Amino acid sequence: MLKTLQDLLQLQELDRRSIQLRKDLDDLPSRKDRTRLRLQDREEAFQKAEAAWKQESLEIKKIEMDIDEAKENIRRFRQQQFEVKTNEGYKTLLHEIEVASKKIRDLEDAELERMEKAEQFKEALTKARREVDEERIRVERECAEMDQRAAAVQQELAGIEADRAARSTGIDEQWMGRYNRIMKHVGDAAIVPVDHGTCGGCHMKLPPQVVHDTRRADAITACTFCGRMLYWRE
Repeated sequence: MLKTLQDLLQLQELDRRSIQLRKDLDDLPSRKDRTRLRLQDREEAFQKAEAAWKQESLEIKKIEMDIDEAKENIRRFRQQQFEVKTNEGYKTLLHEIEVASKKIRDLEDAELERMEKAEQFKEALTKARREVDEERIRVERECAEMDQRAAAVQQELAGIEADRAARSTGIDEQWMGRYNRIMKHVGDAAIVPVDHGTCGGCHMKLPPQVVHDTRRADAITACTFCGRMLYWRE
């Protein structure tokens, strides 16, 4: 019976390793998604920086158009000065020229402020583009490493499955069936040690007789609470 217990414990080590590896495989898609989200955040930051720079550039062009329009009005007013017949008309055109000239000065001041801000936005855009490129390289590298990890895990799993199949043939079918049922039910370990009088699986205090039977090692005892098979660990 002790030999059967030892064989089952070795089998359990393979199964627990297999469970962990399969969990790693199951986690890989979500890990990839989280990794790609980092790139998405960088790309969104770049798009915002680009939109801000483009908007500022449009505002500058609009100011330049307004300046050109004001200059054209001044040219037209000056041309009209040669055509008016009265002083009042001449003064009116002179006033319009002064208004347009002040507007140009104000627009040029506003344009200078906009150009300074646009330069800041351009620097932010350059930085954001660089960060996107750097993050894309990191993400691609990490995803490739995950793919390599997945391939290695698949290969290890194949080896474990072959090893498990070979080991299972030497274990009594009755005990093999019991082990499989418990493992399927609890999902972590079908065989656990007695730890200071408690079950190493559910951690419940075991009856003294169960502890005594486990120490005898001439039969496989079970936890009266969770049903896991027990063994005595010196």
